[in-house]
Amino acid sequence: MAQAIEDAIAALVEKPIEDGKINLTITNNTGMFKAVTAYLETVNNKTTLVVALSGTSYSNLFLGNYDQAVANGNNRANWIHYFTDSAGRKAFRIPITSGQNYYPVVSISDSYLEKYEQGQESLQRAFYPRQMTVDPSAKTLVVGDYELTQSLKIINNVSMFVPETAVLETVGGPNSNNYKSNLLLTMGTDSFDKACYGTKETAAKAPAGSIYNVNGRTFTIPVRWVETFGKPETMKTVIGSTVTISFHSVRKNEWYERKFTISEENGTLVIDEVNPDDDSPGSEVTPPTPTPTPGGNQNTDPGYSDTTGGATQAVDNTTGLKDGVYTPDKFSFSGGTGKIAITCTKVEVRDGKAYATIVFRNTKSGTTEVGYVKAGGGIYYCTQSGGTSIVTIPVELNKNNYILAMTTKMSAAHEIGYTIFVYIAGADAKKGNDLTANEKLDEEAPVIAGLEFKDEEKIDHAEFFKIFNYEEGIRLLEVDMRIQGEETKEEGEEPAAEETEVEEDAEAEEEESGAQVIIDEETGMEITLIASKAEAQAELYKGNVIKYLLVPEGVEIPAGLDKEAIVVQVPVDSIYSADEKITDIMKLLGIEDLITSKPEEDKNKEDVLAVGDYDDLNLKALVKSKCHMAILPEESIKDSKSKEEFKSLAEDLANLEIPVLVDRAEYEKTDSAKAEWLKVYGVLFGCENEATAAYEKLK
Repeated sequence: MAQAIEDAIAALVEKPIEDGKINLTITNNTGMFKAVTAYLETVNNKTTLVVALSGTSYSNLFLGNYDQAVANGNNRANWIHYFTDSAGRKAFRIPITSGQNYYPVVSISDSYLEKYEQGQESLQRAFYPRQMTVDPSAKTLVVGDYELTQSLKIINNVSMFVPETAVLETVGGPNSNNYKSNLLLTMGTDSFDKACYGTKETAAKAPAGSIYNVNGRTFTIPVRWVETFGKPETMKTVIGSTVTISFHSVRKNEWYERKFTISEENGTLVIDEVNPDDDSPGSEVTPPTPTPTPGGNQNTDPGYSDTTGGATQAVDNTTGLKDGVYTPDKFSFSGGTGKIAITCTKVEVRDGKAYATIVFRNTKSGTTEVGYVKAGGGIYYCTQSGGTSIVTIPVELNKNNYILAMTTKMSAAHEIGYTIFVYIAGADAKKGNDLTANEKLDEEAPVIAGLEFKDEEKIDHAEFFKIFNYEEGIRLLEVDMRIQGEETKEEGEEPAAEETEVEEDAEAEEEESGAQVIIDEETGMEITLIASKAEAQAELYKGNVIKYLLVPEGVEIPAGLDKEAIVVQVPVDSIYSADEKITDIMKLLGIEDLITSKPEEDKNKEDVLAVGDYDDLNLKALVKSKCHMAILPEESIKDSKSKEEFKSLAEDLANLEIPVLVDRAEYEKTDSAKAEWLKVYGVLFGCENEATAAYEKLK
């Protein structure tokens, strides 16, 4: 395997790059591993590719492909560890070779690496293969998921069977949603139209889901797959062994057996006859279901079902709603790269089962993107209309549904994962405010589609926060961010000149951030599109009320809620404390150890990192401290100017996935109200009993 990879990526040695630095223009072909800055740095004829990532999910890379990373195992000396660049982002120095442009790399997930260290997962579960193509002369870097094609030399010992080319094609890795590793066998004639693993007797009885249909003259046959998605240790392969594959003759309507032996290391495909007295015709295997190709048999019947090899799971789409057509009360989605907008135009209930009509639209090019969708354990082909792709799929209402959409506008077909949430309220469903931003704190608990409201936390005196309790320990914390002069205006009252200017600035910021609003032609619904989760979170800090959805670890929330509220995993285990008063509160509650970073003058513990004042934060140091939340004092939004600076800081921290909370206790009118802010700390840090006891003493 290693030799095959080296042969595939080797290039002639060229003149070394001169000492210096070359900035690169980046093209990202995957939303899950996004480079934001890149340059080549050469010192003493040794060149390093320096790449900074937008996210914080990876602290280590491995230079090589997935198999090489697995073979290297836990030998971390061969991993490339990140450093923090001047903007506070995780960056990597990747050694490169003059004349070589293509570099496979494996990104190593921090979360799965931690689970491995805790004995909960295998190490390879943390490995996600990517690739980088650098062109020093063009000053470009292309980053994407791993893709490799390897031509095989055909050694054909069978007459009347004429393959012209054989290619091994691999995309992604066992943990990737779009993973595939196939043999592309192109025939020289149209004599055969179907292929199936196993003997001719097996093929003759095989269900349609086990048959590989020819496309043109090319068969696409899986040669490596995982039996259970998310469990790379269940990977199976026929490479390196001999297997029997049967092919169906068009003219004779009969199946003919062939023995296939694929050697990736030697780059060969050997094809032999299967003789009647052959004691070892080849291994019997049960590969995954064939993936459909564009232009295949169209089947848009909502009842169509087929297995997809574990890519998506069957859903319980039964519902108590009467048969008929419904307009969703709410639809949201997460995932993808931000280029595709998804809407749900209707839900049809037939025979007590729900089927949603989903529309995909590319927000950049305006052209159709999706050929088929895998959903609920089935495969559903899209119809194309007016630049959109439309499909009807089974859904479980009021629950998250995971789907895979096959894009057709990229250099190669890719299956992109999305989570969709289709909500239809029952006849007795509670009506009220939704989760969208308000001018003031909610009088009643917002209706959050998919979450059952339990009760409201009793707040005796404080006026600038509220807490609503939902099922599974989820809480909604609302914080009123208005300052003096920003109180909600009566209907018809004109805003002050200064406020008008602020609103115009906010609109300009929204346009600059890439937020878009489009109108769904069929439903007339407005759809706000924000390019990334970070940008969506940054937008939420601009309202009069900031809403925080506090979610216990391991609890799933409906897709898309991170675009409507700041999602915080609780209990929070590390913070940046921006003020001595905040530190005093943490001491009072006995949770001072959760402070991992402070301003320079406020540092008083050896294990606490000084990262500067909140209005001049050292983002690099903040990331190094592994801070999971920043708590700022009331002073940070004392006037309009400082409030605008707060929004800018919140945007920077949103890019680092660090939520920000302003402690507004000092703005409360009474001492009892100030003390009641202890309840906020209680729900954030999992110390509610201590917080309540302290409040009772101080109120």
